[in-house]
Order: sequence, then structure tokens, then C-alpha cells
Amino acid sequence: MTVSLPLPSAHPYRPATFQERGVAVPFTTPILEGVRARHGQRNEIELVVPNPSGGLGVYIMGCNSLRSLWHLTVHDSRLNQRIAELPLVAPATVRQAVLDVASQGLAGRAAMVAATPAVEKDGQDQALTRYLLFGALAGQLAPKEFSRADWRTHRSPDTEQQARSIIAQTAPKAGLSTARIVAAIEALAEEFCAVGVAGQPEPGRVLRQIGHLATLREQLAAWVLEHCDDPNVEFADMIAEAARQVIAAAEPMLVAANGMTQDMVSLAHAWIRTPHRVRETASRPEWLLDGWEQICRMWETSEGPDQQWATMTEMVQLLPVQPREIADWSAAGAPLAEQPRHAMRFDPERRAETAALNLTARNERLRAITV
Repeated sequence: MTVSLPLPSAHPYRPATFQERGVAVPFTTPILEGVRARHGQRNEIELVVPNPSGGLGVYIMGCNSLRSLWHLTVHDSRLNQRIAELPLVAPATVRQAVLDVASQGLAGRAAMVAATPAVEKDGQDQALTRYLLFGALAGQLAPKEFSRADWRTHRSPDTEQQARSIIAQTAPKAGLSTARIVAAIEALAEEFCAVGVAGQPEPGRVLRQIGHLATLREQLAAWVLEHCDDPNVEFADMIAEAARQVIAAAEPMLVAANGMTQDMVSLAHAWIRTPHRVRETASRPEWLLDGWEQICRMWETSEGPDQQWATMTEMVQLLPVQPREIADWSAAGAPLAEQPRHAMRFDPERRAETAALNLTARNERLRAITV
């Protein structure tokens, strides 16, 4: 007697936390679009792979399993190896791994050329953040001695050295040793360089990303008006609405992160006591925006209505799933509504060799666009 057990039906994937959702990894192989990396149960890096058939659900596998299932480009193989070696999987660490691999020329010459200024810009953002944090602390500890009004907009090594000297003299009065406070500022600069700090004269990387997201939303809204008779215009509406919600949710997170840097003495004490809490608040906007950079790049490089429509079908599938944790993160603002997930029909033409090669080349060109 044969007994057949019913198979569980596939459900839309919605993780509990951002850590469980993982970080988007921009592989260039088309079938690997939307793959995310996260820490597994044994702290090994595992990949969350969207259903290759285009249906609902995801596959969970170790990084080492990827090569045995799919033929990877040299770029993807090396990037997968770098991801597997990361001690911490976070948007910032994955970004660094992506730039490192691109700088080796494995995604083409254009991506290699673009990687160098991107790394330099990250270094400049961190140096600016460190400068502003030292100045803000010096101004709080000794406002009379550090009273130059334009110190934020007119940077100079002398000003930073003056701030360091003032901190060395006055930090012990606030219960902070000079060595510990300098180490704290260096660490905080790394944590806050993406989101920026209070009084920053130029936008940080997260704000620049939000600007690209706002542009995407505006362009999609214009596209809808031009193609209002197109039955597939719902994809543009869906992407634009998801972008609007993310922008609205990011604002209170940025306010909270920037607000911490308005009281540098308290922030320094908090970092020394509970660095994980400070890191969580500072990193929330990056986690929220993770995955959107690729979507913006895809739209930016698409040309003509036919290509734009085809690109939108990809973009819909790549819309980041909002974890249930977002309800806690966005308590100060409007909660994000979950966008309906579309199971896309398997398209053999997109998996054909020529189409796959074209999409791979397109994905390599996307790596040459930096924020």
C-alpha cells in the first residue's frame, strides 16, 4: 500500500529580522539575482537563494554549494569566496568585498576603474566623520577653547589637532581616558560614516542612496503617466510605492542615528559600555536600503519602453522583503506595508545562452556605477 503525503505549499518568504533576511550580494550570473548572504546556525555563511523557477519560496544553502549547482563566472566565484570568509555579514562588509573583487578586474575594466574612486570616497567619508566627531566632542567639553564657528565647513589638520589636544586635556574630567576616547572616536567614525553625523556639511553615502531612490520613484511616476494604457504599468506603481515607503521609513532612522552624535560625551560612554546598541542604531538605515542600489542601477541603464518593461519585471522580483522587525524599527514613523509578491512564469528564453550572456554583461556594467 502506497501512502502519498501532501507536500507543503510554497508561501511568500518573509523573515523575522534583517539579519535573517541577509545582505544582497550582486552576483553577475542572471540566475543568482536576488541572492542574499547571512550567518547560519553554526555561524557559517549561508545563502538565501530565490526560487530559480521564478516561483514563491527560497532555497537555503552554504556558500560552498553554489559552485556545485550552477556554473559561476570568475567574478561570482571569487565574490562567493570572499563572502564566505567574512567574519561579519553586514551591508558595509559585503560592499567592501564587492569593491575588492571589482578592483581585481573580474567584472570588467569599467568596474575595475570605478572601484578605486569608490574606495577613496569611502575613505574620505570616514575621515570627514572622524573629523566632525572629534570637533563635536571638543566643542562639548570645552566650548570656549573650541569656539571657531566655521570649523565644520572649513576643514584643516590644525583644527583636528586642536580638537584632539582639547580632548586629551579635558576628557578625564568627563570620566574618559584619552586612549579610550580616541579609540572610541575611531570606531564610531567607521560606524557612522555611511549615515553621517549632526551638522555634516555634505551628505553621507546613505543620503546619496536615498537621493537615487527618490529619483527612481520620480522617473517611474513619469513612466506611468506616459504608458498609462500599458496593462503592465502595475509593476512601475509597485516599485515606486515600495521606494516611497523605504524613503519615509529611513528618515526617522537617520534622525535617530544623527541625534546620537549631538551629545558626544554620552555617545562615547555608550560605545564603551554597549557598542552593539550604538552599532545597531547607526546601521539601521543601511540595512533598510540594502538591495535597492542594484534596482536603481538596473533602471538607470535601461533604455526604451521595451527594455524598461523587461527590466521592471526583474526589479519587481528584486524588491527587498521587509522583515517583521521593521515594525519595531519604524515605530517613530509610518510602518511599511508588505508589497504583494509575484511568482513570475519561468521564461526559457531568458535562460538561453545568448540571453544569459547578455544579462551577465549587463550586470557587469552595473558594477561600474557607484554611489
